[in-house]
Amino acid sequence: MTRAFVYIVAENSNPDKLQDCTVPYLVNKEIIFFGPCKKRLRQSLCYLVNSKLTQDLFLIGLNASNGKKERKIIWVGKIKKALTFSQAWNEVKNKPDFRNMIEDDYSPIHLRPILQNGELKGYKHVSKMHGEDGKWLLDLISSTKDKRIDIAEDSASIRVKDGFTSSCVLNRDCCFILDNIFFAQMGGIEIDTEILKIFKDSQKKRKDIDKYAIFGRQSNGNADGKIGGWIKVKDNLAKKLINLVEIRRKSFDQSKTSQTARKKGRGC
Repeated sequence: MTRAFVYIVAENSNPDKLQDCTVPYLVNKEIIFFGPCKKRLRQSLCYLVNSKLTQDLFLIGLNASNGKKERKIIWVGKIKKALTFSQAWNEVKNKPDFRNMIEDDYSPIHLRPILQNGELKGYKHVSKMHGEDGKWLLDLISSTKDKRIDIAEDSASIRVKDGFTSSCVLNRDCCFILDNIFFAQMGGIEIDTEILKIFKDSQKKRKDIDKYAIFGRQSNGNADGKIGGWIKVKDNLAKKLINLVEIRRKSFDQSKTSQTARKKGRGC
């Protein structure tokens, strides 16, 4: 079974490069970390935590709206591990490849676990990511009025009350380590005829889809950005989409190799 979850990277309007954005975070050529943001999507995938992955699951990001009316695929990752933020911290804290991400002022691994007798009881917020007005709390829970939690007066930490378990209460405590399939650094992947057809076939009820309005259009004619939402591409369509992404990615790899050769004085 193959699933691809396609969404808009709201903080990145550049169709050719992911910039000034720490979600997703390119750890190295092989690994992407996806932490906070896209709260409802992560919540829907929390069931994967502590489960053996039996499906091929992909996250696919498209650039946000821009004046040029250009939309491209700017990143694709295959979920390798689904973790709580506590598990993620323990997974990466001593690994050199993750050091830059950990030390980033806006680090996406923005929480540190609070333990009690070895049991996860809550989190302390430690980076500038979603720090304003306790916004980070909604990375973990769908309501700050949940009576099963205690939130510090300065909104710097959250604890699950005695008698309740974090896995039941913190319903958005989920993040991902992904295999890097594509991460735009020198150009996004065009929404060509083949890729557009896949998006259309995945949204049969929408008749207003085009290369910019990937999710159709709103009643005012503007492209639907599916704020907080996403579309799910399934099975054979998902496999075909990932295959096309990998083919398009190779063209970037070849272009990069060619450019490097010219800089070194070869290939002239």
